[in-house]
This record gives sequence, C-alpha cells and structure tokens, in this order.
Amino acid sequence: MFDSVTDVLEIISEDSSNSDHRDEAKCLLDIMQTFEFVFFLVLMRRILAITNDLSQALQRKDQDIVNAMNLVNISKGRLQEMRENGWSFLLDEVTSFCEKHGISVLNMDDTFFARGRRRRNTVETKNLHHYRVDVLYTVLDMQMQELNARFSVANTELLLCMASLSPCNLFCNFDKCKLVRFAEFY
Repeated sequence: MFDSVTDVLEIISEDSSNSDHRDEAKCLLDIMQTFEFVFFLVLMRRILAITNDLSQALQRKDQDIVNAMNLVNISKGRLQEMRENGWSFLLDEVTSFCEKHGISVLNMDDTFFARGRRRRNTVETKNLHHYRVDVLYTVLDMQMQELNARFSVANTELLLCMASLSPCNLFCNFDKCKLVRFAEFY
C-alpha cells in the first residue's frame, strides 16, 4: 500500500490524465508540506485529545451528571494549562515532525507572510506572534468560551444539584445542601 498521503498525491499528480486533477494534487501536496499545515494538524490533534474524554462521556446515555461535570472542569483546566504552558511543547512537536519529514521550519523571529494575500496594506507581525497569539491562543480561547457557554457556572451547579436526586446506587449523591440550593434555583 502507500506509505503516506503524499505518496498518493504524487502518484495522482504524475499519472493523472486530467490536468485539472494533476494541478490540484500538486497544489494540495505543496500545502501539506508546509510548516503552517503541520502546525494546524498538531494543534488540532492536541485539542481533540484534551476534549475527547468529555466528548465521549457526553455521548453516552448512561453517563452520570457528576462525572460529566468533572470531565468538563478537567477539560477546561487542561485547555487553560495548554494556553499557559503548552506553547514550547507544541512548537517542539511541530519542529520535530517537520525536520523528520524534510519540511522547512519557520524562524519564529521572521516576519509572518500570509499565503495568498498581498503584502501591502497588512500589519507586519512576527511568526511567533502569529502562531502563538493569533492561532494558538485564539483557538484555545474559542474552545474554552464554547465550554463556558454550554456549561456555565450556574448550569453546572444546577446539574450537580439535580444529580443529588438521582436514585442510582441508592441515592449515593444525595445531599441536603444541594437540594436546598436546587429549590433556590426553582
């Protein structure tokens, strides 16, 4: 079989009788062999790894609310940890992958140039600022904002109060204080 997607694209670009498909395959191959593409893939993989347990738990019908809310808090914490301390690890992983596969690594102190955009009338930023602030922080903030919107403090507290009424395991989550707080919500 094929060793990688690039092998498939190279075969298509060389053997294709349709010049449109050949040109498209070459274009895709060029894009896939860039630092930016690798950066986005590694970032997506890391974020999906953080939120995977939560996603799986929320899809199960037998999931108890307390465990799901704990997973929400764990996911929020991991995303925040990645925002605060994950840049160097992410950059190291991207750099290592690029070097291993012969993809040129960007110097973070160089000026960032967006692909396909005119260079005039753009604000000049460094690669470091673009990838760290404009990409990493923005994506992580959007993920945390989504979790906060879906699981606000009030919603989370309400769900945890409701869980104290669950008859599972002989009302093991029963808590008088939570029932009083639940009544206050009502």
